Amino acid sequence: MPACPECNTSYDGAEAACPRCGTPAPPAEPRDPLVGRTLAGKYRVVSVLGEGGMGRVYRAEHATLGVDVVIKTLHAHMAADAEIVQRFFREAQSASRLRHPNCIDILDFGESDGTVYMAMEFLRGDNLADALPKRAGFRLRARFTSRARCCP
Repeated sequence: MPACPECNTSYDGAEAACPRCGTPAPPAEPRDPLVGRTLAGKYRVVSVLGEGGMGRVYRAEHATLGVDVVIKTLHAHMAADAEIVQRFFREAQSASRLRHPNCIDILDFGESDGTVYMAMEFLRGDNLADALPKRAGFRLRARFTSRARCCP
């Protein structure tokens, strides 16, 4: 259910404005073509988690195992470039060999109906961009120490 950006009242989203304060409803986001589909016959794509210059990241569910995974995809114009696709697959191969408590597991990678993807372990919790502002005492030295634990 969406909430009004002004008064935080929840409503069903069909209204053009908040029923309590009259604030116009924000425009609906365009539907992503992968959300709701099954990728590679095994990953039910649930939602978009983020987007960058090279692709999008989705939350998905493994259809047979029932576990949450993350799907990283290349944008179509990137997937059309064979060199970029090879680099993406090399990234997946290299990352899949890492075994460390601070590294996620790469579960799968490939191409399905023109979508180049990498499936990864899903970790619950805050992302780093959201966590840093919450930790006012998280000084620069602590940031480097945290990074050193992740990237020895």
